[in-house]
Amino acid sequence: MDDFITGKKQKDAFKKQEGVPYEEEEIPECVFFVKETIKVKDFGNLFLSNYKLSFQPNAVKDTSKLAYFVVPYGYIHRVTETQSDSKGGLMLHILCKDDRQFKFQFEGKAITAS
Repeated sequence: MDDFITGKKQKDAFKKQEGVPYEEEEIPECVFFVKETIKVKDFGNLFLSNYKLSFQPNAVKDTSKLAYFVVPYGYIHRVTETQSDSKGGLMLHILCKDDRQFKFQFEGKAITAS
């Protein structure tokens, strides 16, 4: 998709994302539309910044519960990827040092990138 946002418009667009606490230095490098298959089993946006990843599921509307889905890169213990030939998508499994687990299913390309 050609939804690339740059400069001040990019900062304003990501500040307006409900529940995602981004500050000026935390502008995401990429945003992916993925399906999380362990905790919420729903689609949402996966935000990747310079030092953390954040997942914003469509099913969770309470902003206090979204803190569970914010993972600084220092908390990540292991990342494994598998590619499904039958489904044609990529599966990313993330194990955190604090025993959180996420499994994201990618089916498309990045929504935005800087």
